[in-house]
This record gives sequence, C-alpha cells and structure tokens, in this order.
Amino acid sequence: MYNIHNFIQIQSLNIISQKLNLSSLPYSNAIRCVQVFQKWRRYNISLKKLTDYTHKVSKQKVRKCKFIMGSKEELDTLKLEDISTLFKAGCVVLIAAFLFHTIGMATNHWAVSVTDAHGTIQYNGLWEKCADVRLGKGDFECQGFIWSDPQVSHWFRYVQTTEVLAFCAMMIMIAFALLYLFAKFINEDHKKNLRVLALVLGFLSGVLIIVACIVFGSLKDVQKPRRMQAASVNLSWSFAFSLIGGLLSIATGIIFTISS
Repeated sequence: MYNIHNFIQIQSLNIISQKLNLSSLPYSNAIRCVQVFQKWRRYNISLKKLTDYTHKVSKQKVRKCKFIMGSKEELDTLKLEDISTLFKAGCVVLIAAFLFHTIGMATNHWAVSVTDAHGTIQYNGLWEKCADVRLGKGDFECQGFIWSDPQVSHWFRYVQTTEVLAFCAMMIMIAFALLYLFAKFINEDHKKNLRVLALVLGFLSGVLIIVACIVFGSLKDVQKPRRMQAASVNLSWSFAFSLIGGLLSIATGIIFTISS
C-alpha cells in the first residue's frame, strides 16, 4: 500500500507540475493540490485516467490549486470568481431597492389631495405637508410634521418609524453584501454568515416597507384637509417608490437565498 500510494502521488505530482508549470512549489502543498484535483477515493487510480483528467482541468481549478500552494494573487481572483453571478445580480437589485426606498421615504408626495374646483390643494410625505395657501393659485407652503403634534396620529408615527427601520436595515444589508464581495480578511464561514444575515435583512426590510405602505394606503383619507372634506386623496409617486423599494428588497432576499 505504501509503495502504490507514494508512486501514484509522485507520478500525479509530476503530471500536474508539468501541466501547470508548478514544479518549484513545496512538495507537501503540491500533494494537497493533487488531492484537490483528483478527489480520489482509492489509491489504485490509473495514471492514464489521471493524465486525461489533468488535461481537462478548468481555469478555476488551476487557480484553486495555486491558492493551496500559496499564491495570494490567485486566491483574490478565485474568491471573486467563486461568487455567483446571481449574487452579484442580487447586489444590483439591492442598490435599486435602496435608491427607490430612500427617494420615496425622503420626498413629500405620498398623498395628494385634489378637488374638482381647485385641483391639487395639498400634498404630503412622511415628514412634511405642503398646502396651497391661495386655492387654485399653486402657491404652496410646506410645514414639517412635529413628533409631539397631537395631529400626528399614532398610525402615522408607526409608518415613519417602520420606514426608517427599513432604511437602516437596507444600509446594514449593503454593508454585509460589500463585505461578502470584497473583504479579504474574512474567512469563508463568516462570509456565509454575512450572506445569510443579508438575505434575512432583505426579507425584513421588504416586509416592514410593505406593511407601512398598506397602513398608509388604508388610512390616506384621514389626511384630507379639514376645510376641504370634499377633496379626494390619491396616493402619489413617493408612495409608489417606497413600495417598489420594498418589493425589490424581498426580491433581493430571494436572489441571495437561491444564489448559495
């Protein structure tokens, strides 16, 4: 057994070294490289089969072999190439979700109050409302919401809080995704944990945003101007942007889940 084992290892090392021009590398690491290539279960593998296999080695396996032999440059390239295209696509979707949600949350066109006689008389977001002080003239003045204002209902504060929590979750999610992609000081096990945390945050932020949008949409009529009870309240583009951000965030979580 000893003679067969060592004979095959030495011959395997010679074949792979000639193929990859790695003959100057340490013998012990090269033996590990042979095992990576072969993943052998027995020692009685034929040299012809080994030779045929070596000629079919992919570039990625070559880089993996070089990494095992101590080439840091190949390790950096390998890590980036090992990350699936699907995960990278998920990162693009994540950035889009973050932009949509941020724009929607920060702008003041969540709801628009309209009358037949004067057109748009008021519009508001999560942080301020703008009213036409001279009806029909388009002279809007904006005023920020004050947290302690009794006119700010509990449900409205809930929507504000939920949207901010989703924003923070997305920022952390982006940080985890960037670490997963580019951090060289984190080992593979910890990177897997980062990916899991990122996808959990994706689902969480998406659910928070969608629930906030449902609450806001169902109570939008509460926000109509008191002096214009005949006005109709319509959801506007800021609301749509935030909702799209929530849906894209859930899509990101799904993509991260299936990209493992």
